[in-house]
Order: sequence, then C-alpha cells, then structure tokens
Amino acid sequence: MATASSSSVENPLNPLGLPQIMTIGSSLLIIENVMQFNDSLLKFCYDKMVDFESLKENNFYVEELFFNQGWKRYFEMLNGPIFTNLVKEFWMKSKVYDDLAARIEEEHIVLKDPSLNGKTRKEMGLKEYNGTEIRSNVAGLDVTITKAHFAKLLSLEDRGKKISEYKIEIYYREAINKELYDDDSLAGKSRAMKDQCVVLFKIFISSIMPRSGGNKKDIGVDVPREMVPPAPIVDLYKPRKRKSSTKKEEKKERSEPKVVKKYVSKKRKAEGVVIGETESRTKRKHEKKAKKIVLKLTQMMEEPLLRN
Repeated sequence: MATASSSSVENPLNPLGLPQIMTIGSSLLIIENVMQFNDSLLKFCYDKMVDFESLKENNFYVEELFFNQGWKRYFEMLNGPIFTNLVKEFWMKSKVYDDLAARIEEEHIVLKDPSLNGKTRKEMGLKEYNGTEIRSNVAGLDVTITKAHFAKLLSLEDRGKKISEYKIEIYYREAINKELYDDDSLAGKSRAMKDQCVVLFKIFISSIMPRSGGNKKDIGVDVPREMVPPAPIVDLYKPRKRKSSTKKEEKKERSEPKVVKKYVSKKRKAEGVVIGETESRTKRKHEKKAKKIVLKLTQMMEEPLLRN
C-alpha cells in the first residue's frame, strides 16, 4: 500500500522560507522620520564584492572558510543591485523594538483600558512580539526584521550570545591569539596579524561590517535626494560656539547703580528726608516754571482792576 507523502510547496518569491518581513495592510501607512536630522547627512556604506578567484591566484584560499559556514548566498547577494533610496528611507524611519519597548507599549494600552490588564498582546490588539526586532517603514509598508531573518540568510542557527554579555577573559583567547599573531605582545593590532588573517580582516570590514572614517575622508558615498529639504548650513554634530557675553554683563552692571539710585531717591522723598542741591535740580526747575505761571496769572487779574 502506497503511503501519501506531503511535501511543502516552495514559494518562488521566498525560496528560503524566511519569516514575513513586510506587512501589507488595507492601506499604506506613512510615518514620519525617527531620526532627528536631515537624511542628506547620511553616508552610504556599501558592502564590497569579494573576488575569491583573484585571492586564490595570490595563494589566499579563504573562500571555503566562508562557504563552509553557509555564507555562499550572502556573497552572491553582494553582486546584486543596491537600492540606495530605499536603504536611506529604511534607516531614517528605523528603530529597535526590544523587551523594554514592548512592556511600555503594553502598559500604555492598559492605562487607556484597565480591563485589558493580564491579556495577551493579540487580545490587546497589538502586534505579536517574540524577541528584539528592527522596525521601519518603507514606501508605506511596515518592515520587521528579526535575528531569524539574518540566521536564515546566512545559514546559521538562530542562537548565540549577545555582545554585551560576551566576556573577553575566556580560556580559548590565548589559543586564538596564537592563530592570529606571530608575536603575542602585539595582539590587537591589525598590522601584526598573519597575512591570511589580514585578508580575512579586510573582508570583514569591507564586505560584512563595512565602516567609514579613518584617514581617508572620501570613504562613504553621498546619496542625495531631490525630494528632501536641502542639507542644513550648520553642521549638527559641531554646533557653533556662542561668543562670550562680557559686554552685555558690563552694560548690565553699569545700569544697575542707576536703578538703585532712583529707588533710593524716591524712598528718601517719601520719608521726608532733605534732598541735597544736586538732587533738587529737577524740583527747582519745576518750581521756577510754576512761579512764572503764577506771576502771569496775577498780572492778568490785576489788569481789569486798573482799568476800572
């Protein structure tokens, strides 16, 4: 009797059977940038292709070291196209969603509706959470990337240690240094590595974990977009220093005695204190004008009497 065997049908759009990365809803969801700076300040660091055949001609047989780890597909991907605009949009709207972010989101929902306390995320109407994620939005589509995606692409097991929990003082550190360096006293310096280890190091920093900076100022390619605002004139990472306000402080100090003097003069007048000659100039000026007015009025009143 023949037994029926069920085989999983391979999705041509997802040959590796990766977990769903993009979520397509009923409508596109447009969100604002998470990063608080202009995207024209970003430097695009691309993964460089590796020519293993040329390395073989120079007696560096390092291809099998990567392919034995299941990284053949990764290096094949480096030969494919790079969509720079989508990459920039992804990083401008990306954020890390971890255990703390998940707990804060749940507490916020419970504050709005206390009846949801103790419910599952699905019952709260929240997206499922099974571990640290990178969340973003590209062209209106929600993007969620987990370590499971990286593990599947690199043919690795979905397990390992966090870098923050990694201890450098472990028993096999000395053995690794002997494989990397001829002289243990120069451990940690790339120039002291063995030739093959230098080649591996260059592959890592150019094709696996690319970096920019160093002495070469032209490292990193600018990817400007016309649809975004122009780059700010002032460098946001090096704000202009404010000039010292010594002049303003001096002016303030000079003006303070005048205010104090006026306050003291008013206080002395209110208390009936005799004012000196220098302080009574304004008073004498007003008294002189008042005497002239009184004199003129008396003259005007005396004129009709003289006529009679």
